[in-house]
Amino acid sequence: LSIFSSPLVRQFTFVGILGGFTTFSSFSIQTLNLFDSGNHVSASLYVLASVVVCLVAVYIGSLAGFELAKLEKGWLRC
Repeated sequence: LSIFSSPLVRQFTFVGILGGFTTFSSFSIQTLNLFDSGNHVSASLYVLASVVVCLVAVYIGSLAGFELAKLEKGWLRC
């Protein structure tokens, strides 16, 4: 397809989108394996910790991104 002729579009598609699917699949299979092996508490803690750490990382990343944008570009007015 001609849509994949741009290197940036290829990188976004294959690393960004498809990479996200493999990460989520790994998370899901690890959780399922913990449940199947009878480690229900560990599986639940794994899911809870993963979600909490993810949300904290996104929050910190968004704060950092906004601050960098304000410093670098001067176009964000928060």
